[in-house]
Amino acid sequence: MSAFILLGLVIVTLLTGAIVGERVINGQNAVATLPGEDPAAAAFVSYKMAVQAFVARNPGFAGSVALSDLGLQASASFLTNAANDVRLVAGGTGITVWEPGTSTFLSEVAASAEGDVAIGTSDGTNWTTPVLGQMGPLPVTVPEGDIVSFITYSGSGF
Repeated sequence: MSAFILLGLVIVTLLTGAIVGERVINGQNAVATLPGEDPAAAAFVSYKMAVQAFVARNPGFAGSVALSDLGLQASASFLTNAANDVRLVAGGTGITVWEPGTSTFLSEVAASAEGDVAIGTSDGTNWTTPVLGQMGPLPVTVPEGDIVSFITYSGSGF
């Protein structure tokens, strides 16, 4: 059962990343927010999806994707402390994004993510999501308490 949930999560994440990638390619780099939505949370979700879209377009990439390579200049003021790490992991390419935040910010990010359950908090080496609980080890050390997302793209061509 959990394998189906994970597969569904990966499919939703890939589709969302493809949509954001198209927006970035087409120069639509402003973060659109709904009334009452936290623009910083929306910026983090856009950042997460833009990093994933970048990796999907560059399947051999490893390292940290520069903010300037993501087309999110309109959101840069919200992302001054955001970071990412892309590396080969067992079964594919692991994409980790994180940013300092609070439990309130995590709630705002989760609301902005519209159902993406691959967002949680770090304890430094592991991470936990509000929906799925303990997710296991992270491939990179992320400061304790930071909002984090980790996904793996399987294979080599995505």
